[in-house]
Amino acid sequence: MRTEINKRFRQRINMPEDEPVDFDSLPRLLEKTAAAFPFENLTLLRGSLQPVTRDHLTNKILNNKEGN
Repeated sequence: MRTEINKRFRQRINMPEDEPVDFDSLPRLLEKTAAAFPFENLTLLRGSLQPVTRDHLTNKILNNKEGN
């Protein structure tokens, strides 16, 4: 059973829920992730760093559609 975060992450990178994640699919997963999540360092430049937690990353990347 996939978690809700997994489901939303796959939706964000446009990867089917039934596609397995293994060593063979890892290059495709990483390519899709890099294309879907823009690199940004605005948080760092603003000096508003947050701890790396599941809630923070879910909010930042999946809810607010920000990069990382």
